[in-house]
Amino acid sequence: MRIYYSATSGGFYPDFLKDNYNNVGGGWPADAVEITQRWYEYLLNAQAEGQIIVPNEYGQPVLADAALPTHDDLLRAAEQKRQKFIDDAMQSIGVIQLKQMNGRKISDDEAVKVNAVLDCIERLEALDLSAAPDIEWPEVPGNVA
Repeated sequence: MRIYYSATSGGFYPDFLKDNYNNVGGGWPADAVEITQRWYEYLLNAQAEGQIIVPNEYGQPVLADAALPTHDDLLRAAEQKRQKFIDDAMQSIGVIQLKQMNGRKISDDEAVKVNAVLDCIERLEALDLSAAPDIEWPEVPGNVA
């Protein structure tokens, strides 16, 4: 099997599918260049380790280091992490809150858990995320999970 790379699409194309590509909309890439099976495997293994595959000036696939995340990327990731913690914490007490809303009695352990979760959520909401990724995340009490 021969493998081809297209700098335009950034994709790899095995030769045995060439007829299929030619029989559908886009067709076989005009800039497809042949690469060895060994190089293809090397590229994919390195990509699995975090590098990216990009075309060089001749349209050949080569490896490059992935761009470091920007501060905005890190802030977004921190906000998503915080929101997931809050969502998980809220979910962990959902049934207890439902009992309370319907006037049912909750146990002392359930009351302790609700208070621990609410304290945890308050700590999460008070976090300053501007230092991302160097954030000191609060500990989640064992009875919250």
